[in-house]
Amino acid sequence: MTHFLSTSAETRLFHRMATRNYHLIENLLISEKVNVNIRGGNITPLQYLMDSLTVYPKKTKKQTKKEFLQKLHKTEFGMVWDVEVFNLLVRHGLDLSVRDRNNNSYLLTAASKGRPDMMEALVKAGLPVNKEDIKQAIQATRQNNFPKAEKYLITLNRLRRKEAKKHSKATGTCTGFIILATVLKDKFPLKKKVQNQQATFYLPNRFDKARTD
Repeated sequence: MTHFLSTSAETRLFHRMATRNYHLIENLLISEKVNVNIRGGNITPLQYLMDSLTVYPKKTKKQTKKEFLQKLHKTEFGMVWDVEVFNLLVRHGLDLSVRDRNNNSYLLTAASKGRPDMMEALVKAGLPVNKEDIKQAIQATRQNNFPKAEKYLITLNRLRRKEAKKHSKATGTCTGFIILATVLKDKFPLKKKVQNQQATFYLPNRFDKARTD
């Protein structure tokens, strides 16, 4: 359920998300117990995060391999921040049953920006996904020329069909709407390393190859 802004702490949540400082956001959520499903005007923290999602960089014909890797390195922090702040909101009770302001799945937003790591985070957290959501997301990756994101979605859809078939055999029905969290979260793990009790976050290993494309 979405609530409207009622406290200064809830207002500060949006301000701190704008600073892109993970620890300030985390401290606010812990100390003030802010409702992460609040609505500030016509936007929720999840919608705000997805609107400002870092776009996966594309290699142009004029770019050398070195130039592309430099560009990727510059955007990598933003991509990791996106995923980790999303996971932080999830841990504090984010409602994943809601759709975006256009009644689309947030999977579509992540696909439109070429972000397989963000799609993986959404699925792992328990985002409800149906075949139409995946179809729209695949179309978005093709329109925007994001082959790695498209490959992820094709794999995701293959698993969805497999689980839908199992569900149909087990129950004699198929709803056409499969919640993939339980099935997929162990198949698409996100990566995190901890050194000296400090967490350092990384993009999933399977996407590291993008650095040498």
